[in-house]
Amino acid sequence: WASSANGVRLLEGNLLRERLGQIKTDWAMMLFPLTDPSCTLSRIDGIEVNGQATDGLSVSHADHRDLKFYFDRKTYRIAKCETTMIVPEHGAEPVLAEWFCEAHGSFVGGLPSKVKLVVNRKLYIETETVAVKLGATVDPDFFEVPD
Repeated sequence: WASSANGVRLLEGNLLRERLGQIKTDWAMMLFPLTDPSCTLSRIDGIEVNGQATDGLSVSHADHRDLKFYFDRKTYRIAKCETTMIVPEHGAEPVLAEWFCEAHGSFVGGLPSKVKLVVNRKLYIETETVAVKLGATVDPDFFEVPD
């Protein structure tokens, strides 16, 4: 299930597969999952992100759509990640999804603490991580479908 401003909806079939693919994209942004031998990595041309030159990396995996990572040439940190995904608010076809990453180094492994997700060229979500708690357990009731 997924909960949003539009209410609660059951995820099954293609919607569930799509959401799992999105979760795997988020997981890949931790970078260490890219060491899995089932990932195919290849160098791609860099682009300019927020005025900075980048080096590009393409990632292919059978379980999700291809990803493109762009790393800042000076810091070697993620500046941008992009893929396509289905966002129901934008229709049934996959649209461009771009994560712009900033404020690295505050958390585990120098991962970004500020991320802007732009979907179909429009700001979709802007996040800022202010704390990380490792080793926490989640109450099983958290996964109950809300009313």
